[in-house]
Amino acid sequence: MRSSVEKWHLTAQWRGTRARAARAPHCELLWRTDAMNVRLVILAFLVVDIPTANAVDDLSALLKNAAVTITERRVIRPEDEKYFPCKDFVKTSWEARAFLLNSKAITPHQQHYDFDVYHCEVSGRVNTKVGPLEFIIRMGGTGSVKYPDGKEVLLGCRGNCCKALPNIC
Repeated sequence: MRSSVEKWHLTAQWRGTRARAARAPHCELLWRTDAMNVRLVILAFLVVDIPTANAVDDLSALLKNAAVTITERRVIRPEDEKYFPCKDFVKTSWEARAFLLNSKAITPHQQHYDFDVYHCEVSGRVNTKVGPLEFIIRMGGTGSVKYPDGKEVLLGCRGNCCKALPNIC
């Protein structure tokens, strides 16, 4: 026969096991959620390449003595063509070069929330020492440059950039 102390110990042990079993799914779910959040944050840092001033400085250095060529003009919404004809948007390679030199690197968040997107788009190519760069310039002051290694930098034109190129902003 067991003493009352042994019975109390076994009962407490059983209750503790039952309490742990009841808490375990909740604790395990919290741990899994925290682990998932940590993995998502790490993944975000690995996938999202946050642009820096160096990217634009590198672009300025690459554009020195490089040939800029406009390869295509696109009208995204033809119904808006009557308000501003796309033929007046970035007409020359000089204007494309001016945009690429005067714009700043921006994040996808800034591109979405701080800039308007209109119906005109120009794409082209810059032949540099490191290889051809492909660029897109959109009416509203945004654009992007894609490097030969696949890296893409988003660009935004504000302030002095818009003063230099009034038809872009």
